[in-house]
Amino acid sequence: MVWSNWESLGGVITAGPAVSSWAGERLDTFVKGADNALWHKWFSGGWSGWESLGGVIDGSPCAVSWTSGRIDVFARGMDNGLWHKWFDGGWS
Repeated sequence: MVWSNWESLGGVITAGPAVSSWAGERLDTFVKGADNALWHKWFSGGWSGWESLGGVIDGSPCAVSWTSGRIDVFARGMDNGLWHKWFDGGWS
């Protein structure tokens, strides 16, 4: 196995990323942006652009997929509560 070189995915992130996969050759990454919103970028044959999923989060998000086409993202909100957003044919 040979590791690739580092590749910039752009953006400005202010907390650690979260990554999950709902299918082979599919990666979804989530970050907290400079605007404190949740941002999403995915790989499926090539990298997408960044998309804002909105909200105001405090800290690193986490993500998990438990079936094909479904992904759940969790983050701490500015109210110190646990917030949840999911994709299942569209974003909640």
